[in-house]
Amino acid sequence: MYLGVLVLLMKYAEFKRLHMHRQAEHLRRHGHLLAERRQDSFRLRLFAAADFYAEEWCPWGEEHILFIHLFLHPAGLHDYLEGIRLPEEL
Repeated sequence: MYLGVLVLLMKYAEFKRLHMHRQAEHLRRHGHLLAERRQDSFRLRLFAAADFYAEEWCPWGEEHILFIHLFLHPAGLHDYLEGIRLPEEL
């Protein structure tokens, strides 16, 4: 149980050291999907995690992840602002 708590608290520096497939797994289990959008022929999904944001890039209509872009500053949210839906309890 203690190990599970450590995984939940993974910060930017630790997350960045993971292989991309482990990053994707961590985002699906512990990240908060904030928004999804289409850019050209790509599907982008925005996740919030401990102290950072992650943007997952996949070809449109596929599940294969091309890369995961990480950022710390909220300025990276600009392209998502219209599509972000916060839970009602916030």
